[in-house]
Amino acid sequence: MLPVKHLIKMPCTLKVTRFAPKTLDAHDNLPYSAKWVMDQLCAEITGDLRPGRADNYEGFTFQYDQVKSKKYYTKIEINW
Repeated sequence: MLPVKHLIKMPCTLKVTRFAPKTLDAHDNLPYSAKWVMDQLCAEITGDLRPGRADNYEGFTFQYDQVKSKKYYTKIEINW
């Protein structure tokens, strides 16, 4: 993300898609599973590295999705 960080404008939408063999409960478990990813994305975008603070900035919209896959990985999309 560092090479393109300067291109990201606020407000923005952060979308994390989880790829895994089994799906999680979309209401509770899916957002919780992506929490550390969202926290770090927000910290990098805002420059606010204080734990638990950066994702509270106005201007962030969060989206979560999941896709069944044989392998585990995460896709991150940032739109503004």
